Amino acid sequence: HELGRHVYFVDSGNHALRRMSISDNSVTTVAGKGYPTPSPGSDNGFATTQAQFNTPNGVAHHEMVAYVSDAKNFAIRKFDEMAGVVSAFVGGAQGDRDGVGSGVLLDEPMSISIDGDGVIYIADQDNMKVKRISTVDGTTETLLESAGDKIYGVAVDVNSTTLYTTEKMGLVRRFALRPWTATATPSRTISLPA
Repeated sequence: HELGRHVYFVDSGNHALRRMSISDNSVTTVAGKGYPTPSPGSDNGFATTQAQFNTPNGVAHHEMVAYVSDAKNFAIRKFDEMAGVVSAFVGGAQGDRDGVGSGVLLDEPMSISIDGDGVIYIADQDNMKVKRISTVDGTTETLLESAGDKIYGVAVDVNSTTLYTTEKMGLVRRFALRPWTATATPSRTISLPA
């Protein structure tokens, strides 16, 4: 968000990543080929001339990189502001598998949030899970699993201590992230009550 001067958001129907200036409310398409004519796809490359998304559903920003949950490409993609390039980060095929980078399988990732330590949390909607991803190397692991409802939203507080989730039926849940830290604690899966 360039020191608070801009807000990034996804334009799902136009398969684009957009940016609004806080000073004058102007909106610019920063990634997604073909705007204003929607052009869904999965191509990587220069942001506005080559890169494509397919129904992006969320974006989170960390250290000059915007991470996009690209639902219909079953992937988390990244937009490097300095280079002006979109690249694959995690996933790229439908399924449910933890791992690293392209070895990860996701099923329509929706909401995405990043904590103060640079750890990504995603709502892996159709797998009914919250997954945690390292921004360093793309290591992805299941953190939470719902027993019976899709998880649509995730948010982490500014202190990186609490995770909030929203589910299809409107339920909001809160989880303590500590002692779940990115480096000290192995992954744990919790079955949420239906």
